[in-house]
Amino acid sequence: MSVSIVGLDPGFASLGWAHIRADKGGTRTLVARGVIRTEPSAKKRRIRVLDVNLERIGLIAKELRLVLQTAAPAVIAVEGYSGLRQASAALKMGLAWGATVAVAVSTEAAVVEFTRRDVQIALGLPKKSSKEDVQRAVATAGCGVDDVPAGIREHAADAVAVALAACDTYLVRGILAAEKQQHG
Repeated sequence: MSVSIVGLDPGFASLGWAHIRADKGGTRTLVARGVIRTEPSAKKRRIRVLDVNLERIGLIAKELRLVLQTAAPAVIAVEGYSGLRQASAALKMGLAWGATVAVAVSTEAAVVEFTRRDVQIALGLPKKSSKEDVQRAVATAGCGVDDVPAGIREHAADAVAVALAACDTYLVRGILAAEKQQHG
């Protein structure tokens, strides 16, 4: 008996995702993880920027639907969106976060949000932990991302970290207990 969990680290250029299975005994197994990448248009001057942004959001939604259909998770854990100081970056992040959550809630899965601090606490990390600290923590949990290319590794690691944080919630423990009752 195990629960399928997908962790998501929303981003406009890079959206990290991780599929983990958690069992009642505390074993966490990394099934798959990756990063959905979007690229800005080289034709930026000839077309409106909004059109490019919408195409990129459409790609995120399309690729994320495929990930979620393949994983068929019971729980989707999404890292929360915290405001950015630069208006254009905040707009893009808001678009990506909104698209991510919209796709997630359209599934049969329970969707939960975790702040960066929630994830740090779940991994036993201090408040001022770095991206490298998160990567070491997920490696210690047996879910390393060293084979992911360096430029996008942090997004995959963050997604794994969010999924690991979801493993120890009442929601996941309740799903496992209900499975146990059903199967004796």
